Amino acid sequence: MQLASGARLGPYEILSPLGAGGMGEVYRARDPRLDREVAIKVLPEGFARDPERLARFEREAKVLASLNHPNIAAIYGLEESGGVRYLVLELAPGETLAGPLAVEDALPICRQIVLALEEAHAKGVMHRDLKPDNVRVTSAGKVKVLDFGLAKAFHGDVGGSDPSQSPTLTAAGRTREGTILGTAAYMSPEQARGRPLDKRTDIFSFGAVLYEVLAGRRAFPGESVSDTLAAVIRAEPNWTALPADTPANIRILLRRCLEKDLDRRLHDISDARLEIDERGVAVAPRRGPSLPWALAAVAIAAIAAAVWGWARPARPAPGASQPVRRLVIRLPEGEPLALARLMPLGEGRPSFAISPDATRLVYVVERKGTTHLYLRALDQFEAAPIPRTEGGFGPFFSPDGRWIGFFAENKLKKVSVSGGDPVVLRDARNPYGGSWGADGTILFSEAMGTVLVRVPDTGGGVPQVVPVKDKTQRWVWPEVLPGSKTALVTLRAGGVAVLSLETGEHRLLVEGGAGGRYAPSGHLVFSRAGSLLAAPFDLARLVVTGPSAVIVPGVRVESWGAPQCAFSQDGAFVYAAGAAAGAASTPVWVDRQGKIQPVGMPQRAYGTFRLSPDGQRLAIQVLGPGNRDVWVQDLARGTFTRLTLEGDNSLPLWTPDGGRVVFSSSRGGPPNLFWMPGDGSGEPEQLLKSDRPQNPYSCSPDGQTLAYAEQDPSTASDIYVAPLKGDRTPQPFLRTRFTEWGPAFSPDGRWIAYVSDDSGQFEVYVRPYPGPGGKWQVSNLGGEEPIWSRDGKELFYRNGQKWMSATVTLKPEFKAETSRPLFEGPFINVPGLSYDVAPDGRRFLLLQPAEQETGPVTHLNVVLNWFEELRRHVPPAGK
Repeated sequence: MQLASGARLGPYEILSPLGAGGMGEVYRARDPRLDREVAIKVLPEGFARDPERLARFEREAKVLASLNHPNIAAIYGLEESGGVRYLVLELAPGETLAGPLAVEDALPICRQIVLALEEAHAKGVMHRDLKPDNVRVTSAGKVKVLDFGLAKAFHGDVGGSDPSQSPTLTAAGRTREGTILGTAAYMSPEQARGRPLDKRTDIFSFGAVLYEVLAGRRAFPGESVSDTLAAVIRAEPNWTALPADTPANIRILLRRCLEKDLDRRLHDISDARLEIDERGVAVAPRRGPSLPWALAAVAIAAIAAAVWGWARPARPAPGASQPVRRLVIRLPEGEPLALARLMPLGEGRPSFAISPDATRLVYVVERKGTTHLYLRALDQFEAAPIPRTEGGFGPFFSPDGRWIGFFAENKLKKVSVSGGDPVVLRDARNPYGGSWGADGTILFSEAMGTVLVRVPDTGGGVPQVVPVKDKTQRWVWPEVLPGSKTALVTLRAGGVAVLSLETGEHRLLVEGGAGGRYAPSGHLVFSRAGSLLAAPFDLARLVVTGPSAVIVPGVRVESWGAPQCAFSQDGAFVYAAGAAAGAASTPVWVDRQGKIQPVGMPQRAYGTFRLSPDGQRLAIQVLGPGNRDVWVQDLARGTFTRLTLEGDNSLPLWTPDGGRVVFSSSRGGPPNLFWMPGDGSGEPEQLLKSDRPQNPYSCSPDGQTLAYAEQDPSTASDIYVAPLKGDRTPQPFLRTRFTEWGPAFSPDGRWIAYVSDDSGQFEVYVRPYPGPGGKWQVSNLGGEEPIWSRDGKELFYRNGQKWMSATVTLKPEFKAETSRPLFEGPFINVPGLSYDVAPDGRRFLLLQPAEQETGPVTHLNVVLNWFEELRRHVPPAGK
């Protein structure tokens, strides 16, 4: 319907038309009751006659009316007069947003758009139709964003429907081609594809608006709707169209907002506000090869050095405050950060380090299934692989920043930042973190955390084993404190402690934390539940002096609690964003072709697990705050029953008759072997007692013998067998100076498959039981977690994120054919055993990462002068 000037709609006097769109005509009107001008949006007649759509619209309008922000045009009411339904809206003064604008004008305007989106997203409201036409700017530069959430209110959930039915692609769009192209040009790729939406769709649209305001042209132009939508889905904006004085971090912000991949797109609009507030320095893009190639490279390097030098000024005078600045470092294309939970050895390890003077960053990438160390000088644009560091992990810098320590091939190595071959310092069996002391020694954890070793950084001399007093603990992620007489360590059972390297005595500093680091700002920094926390720390007395607080939520955390973060001595902070690895997963069936089928269990923090012999029940470890219990899932009935009630319980294993569950449990001592009825009808009974940690892996087919691994400071891990009846006296099956674990009885009981690192990496081998005899290597180029098929014709194992099968023959002698791959991950690797095989051998049970964890880490976040922010959040000791 058309309303003439002077007409009345309820109490409102129509003054003039303002426009028309897919959601109806809009008029300027006067409200005589409050003596103010308003905007009237008359809903289409067909819409008003649809009770279901109208009811939905009314529900959404109530939510939208709750938005109260100076940069959001308000909804005053939803009214009816003479059968006409209409919205009464705040009349936003000013002109429609249009570019190009100078950078100094565009950024304050777009910052106000961000503030409006922040307010809406905080209340669960998405705009879904953000574009320049929906932004009004006054002559004084004040911004109002219009039509918040009306896309959903009018059309329902736009994501999941035909994109041509978006608010502006309907009534007005059929007659005004420019309007059609306008809306299509600001859609996110997922909206253009008709997929479900979240707040990141607004972030993409904001990026398109910011680009247009700066460049004076659309980010995704096209001659038709289909051309425009195709550009949104596949094309990149013309980045050279941005003004030369566009700050470097704003260019990065635009790229992050306009990422096609949701996992790589900016996750929260508030981060855009931070980037605009700290807009950095302008870096002119290269527009062509006007210089010879080598000279151009030198020019780029000089620019990068200027940027880093400007952003990271010289150390301030005492008491001086420096601004906090944020940057993003992108990893090489197709070579993401090597996440420890997906690495061949399975456990969590920090994947990068920053030099003490914040001039260099070393990180581990995954390339063609192998890890490599990369080094980047932070005054350069590009990183370079460090030669001959294949298989490397856990890097750390020397105090002078001239060397990088790392682990590879069960060795502790170092390599110079200026080049040259890596130097082997000594053997390091299953290491879990290293730290370089100022006294010229390196402290590292080995043998899965049972031993702490100090070695000279020159590679000579006699290594010293730290004489730890508590033999029941495991010690990982050590960090040598100033003075080189004490260190921070993470306890395997949870918590950060300070340890005397001379006496071996320790004192718990924080419970339930991991990855403790000392910050020269006067803080203990550690992770807990996927967040980074800090507590004031008195270095002289080695005590925490106040409560801890979350300082960075959403830091990537690995399976033994190691946070993916690092900081320099002067407060340059680098971290990978994300959830705690293993914090949430879902058990799934995977067939031999890699097809996934849900088991029907909820997302939880799961650990090790085993199927019962009949495949009907699942014994699985559930990880909770301060506890790790074994539960039993009845896969047919869907019931989930707790089996254990105390201790740190792991590695459940069913007896062949399905009557009992054997598990490892620390109940006042090191993890030893217990068992109890699988239906929970009895109490746990200790099977074996030892002062060393024990892990169960397999029962013989007749149920008479248990094969398990026991850790030993002198031999790392050994394989033992023990009778399940009688005196249960254990006997060594394989005890060498190498690490052996994961024993698995063959279906006929004549063979044991196991894992050993005697070749320099973990491989799967088979030996006759009870022996004697030789050994056969089954895997090639890495293998662990062997499981036999029930018919004895196959031996399965895992090689990183590849699940393999080898056809085998058990009689008269053992033979194995070349292994073949079945399927690949990503799935979560947990300590001990990461998968199991259904009785028929057709399906595998694995843990699928929660959705927010599945994406690769393709960039690192950098915060300069982070200690300033840290001191504001958590006053240091004595303040």
